[in-house]
Amino acid sequence: MIRFMVLRTEIGTLMSITILMEADIGETRFNALLPDINIPSEQEVSIRTQDITNPHKFCVVPMSVQGNSYTATRLNGCT
Repeated sequence: MIRFMVLRTEIGTLMSITILMEADIGETRFNALLPDINIPSEQEVSIRTQDITNPHKFCVVPMSVQGNSYTATRLNGCT
């Protein structure tokens, strides 16, 4: 099951998509903060942002170490 969440914030739109879910292991989420932009009509603009991918591990026994990790990737594109 893929879950998709969009949240408007003061600094842009946070988009979060669960891209991998395994009942006995956990899930992996792709997150991107999309900045607010103004696009002049019929013009192309460049957009840069960061992706944060983070696996969430499920564990029956409480963990004594950090349960989440994060990987950031620079994203570039045009409209």
